[in-house]
Amino acid sequence: MSEIPVKIPLFILDSNESPALFITHYTKWVVDLPSFTSFEWDFFIIYSPKGEDLILGYDFLYHFNPIIDWKDGMITYDSSHKGSSGILSSASNYFATAFNSVSLSGELKTPSLPSSVHIPSIIPSQGYGPSSLEEQWDEEEEPEEIGTVLKVVPIAYHQSLDVFSKVKEEKLPPHCACDHHIELEGLLPPIGVIYSLSNQESETLWAYISEN
Repeated sequence: MSEIPVKIPLFILDSNESPALFITHYTKWVVDLPSFTSFEWDFFIIYSPKGEDLILGYDFLYHFNPIIDWKDGMITYDSSHKGSSGILSSASNYFATAFNSVSLSGELKTPSLPSSVHIPSIIPSQGYGPSSLEEQWDEEEEPEEIGTVLKVVPIAYHQSLDVFSKVKEEKLPPHCACDHHIELEGLLPPIGVIYSLSNQESETLWAYISEN
């Protein structure tokens, strides 16, 4: 997995002009699809709410020119269909062509992508998840909890989702070589002065202290 030098905004074709998220990493995979030739390709790594395993990009379709059965959901490789060679070196041109060929109404604007970045345009999705998201969640995290957090936290703050992890908040940080051991006397720390609280605030405070 490699980091992209410049974050690439990913736009959804809806009424929102802000990026749905930013792509920060890509990887190279060998893919073996049913009824298709095995191939190696660059993949963007993103989070897909619907959980698709793979999203095929325009440059892939242009390069392989596959036979697609939309009714049965099958994609087949036809060796008699010669795709274009050297497609990866100019993927950004084909990516832009794909956007320009779409007719849109309303105020949605066609996004521009950084010209200095190599653009792989077949996009794998959640299952592996974007490294920027998947590394933030503990393997013990409940899927329902993750889904709830993703819905209520604005996309601009998805890089800091770990602060909302209920599993991580109950764990101490990992030990480091510079840790300093401090002996504590007794089983419980002494109770200090607490500023005035309402009954509900006090109950919430002591429930949290007891839980942690």
